[in-house]
Amino acid sequence: RELLAHPKQLFYGSIRLIRCGIYGGIIMASYAREISDRTHKINAERMYNCFMKNGGLYLKLGQLIRQITFIVPPIYQDQMEKCCMECPHSKMSSVRAVIEQDLKKPIEEMFSEFEEKPIASASLAQVHRAKLKSNGDVVAIKVQHQWVKENYPGDARMIEMCVNIGEKAFPMFKYKWLSKEVQRDTPIELDFCQEADNCEKLGKIFSHHPQLKVPKVYKEYSSPRVLTMSYETGIPMTNIEGIKSLGIYLKTVVRLISIAYCKQIFRHGFVHCDPHPGNILVRKVENPDGSSFPEVVFLDHGLYEKLSTSTRMDFSYLWRSIILQDKPKIKKYSRSLGTELYKLLASMLLNRKWEDLMKQELKYELKTRFGTPKSEEKREEIRKLSMQYIQEITLVLGTIKREVILLFKTIQLLKSLEQKFGEPINTYQYFYNYSSKGIRKYRQHKVELKDRIAEWWKDVSISFYFMMYRI
Repeated sequence: RELLAHPKQLFYGSIRLIRCGIYGGIIMASYAREISDRTHKINAERMYNCFMKNGGLYLKLGQLIRQITFIVPPIYQDQMEKCCMECPHSKMSSVRAVIEQDLKKPIEEMFSEFEEKPIASASLAQVHRAKLKSNGDVVAIKVQHQWVKENYPGDARMIEMCVNIGEKAFPMFKYKWLSKEVQRDTPIELDFCQEADNCEKLGKIFSHHPQLKVPKVYKEYSSPRVLTMSYETGIPMTNIEGIKSLGIYLKTVVRLISIAYCKQIFRHGFVHCDPHPGNILVRKVENPDGSSFPEVVFLDHGLYEKLSTSTRMDFSYLWRSIILQDKPKIKKYSRSLGTELYKLLASMLLNRKWEDLMKQELKYELKTRFGTPKSEEKREEIRKLSMQYIQEITLVLGTIKREVILLFKTIQLLKSLEQKFGEPINTYQYFYNYSSKGIRKYRQHKVELKDRIAEWWKDVSISFYFMMYRI
């Protein structure tokens, strides 16, 4: 009934749904004949082509699929990564219409220069370089695709309908959380005023760390569909050769990004949850005296997770317990976060077998316990286990607190970044240090001074052991 009340949304949504049905049928028929790496590769390309043709919300769905590393084959992850980097552009006439409708002035009155070719395009918007007429500042203008809001309601309902049909037809198919995440997150990302506030809030969090930056927001040139920010230059964080060419150590880059996310997760409970390579830039800043320092710039602030104090503490305690191999507390805080499957939750967070995480002889060797296995045989074993426990994994994702799901994306970013850079540092030592600091700060008015000192000494001693093991 709801769909019939919106005939235009129903029409265009139906076209995209029919396209999905055709591609889906071809993919299912392909798998009915053969399941192999070759089939995965061909079908991953088909799925990507379908999402690209549909655009908008389907690209967001592809980006979310890319992040679910524990249940999605690597071939699909690689193909869906293109949904982050290669998105269709809107025509300049459409861009002009959105800007002038929202800001109530012709482009020529506001900007002395405006590059018609976008410097970047994403699933919901694209970015143009311009120069303000008022003061000559070079800015980046993020303009929402004109058709996104029109398409969103129909696409969201169609995706939800597909998932519901899938659950009824296949009781083991428990992906309703996936459509809920898309429906919950997309309206937030479509409000650029909220994104401006998010950007400014993260800037305040980074205010005491000069090597972590966000763009400056020009609110007088912004609206719910237009966001004007300072134009920031830099090299995408995964461009290793480009970063090396600046004379910046990879170890420094990983350390800065790890600190940035640890601050957000464990100290402030305000987390940037769209951490794909194009959203984090690295650059070298020259001082007047000739010295220089590396700087990391965070872009695209539409999607954030605001952790409640209870969730932030439960997550901090869970991480600390995993690192310390405290099984009763892992079980306790997994339950607090919404699941009884505590072994599986720990394995999903770190993409490692439970037995590897709990090896007593490797307690202080975090790189060995938590890092990506060196051998292809071990990595393949983990992939097979993910497929074997896919029903349980979808159960965890369906019951766990909503805030935690987006944190999976952030954890996977740090893990993949460390792997890509050759594991120059151990991110998990930062996780331990910051989660412990967050817990001590939370408890400082709840326990006596002697107990606080004892907790601090315990953390210092454990950190010393980490250092001794050269992690």
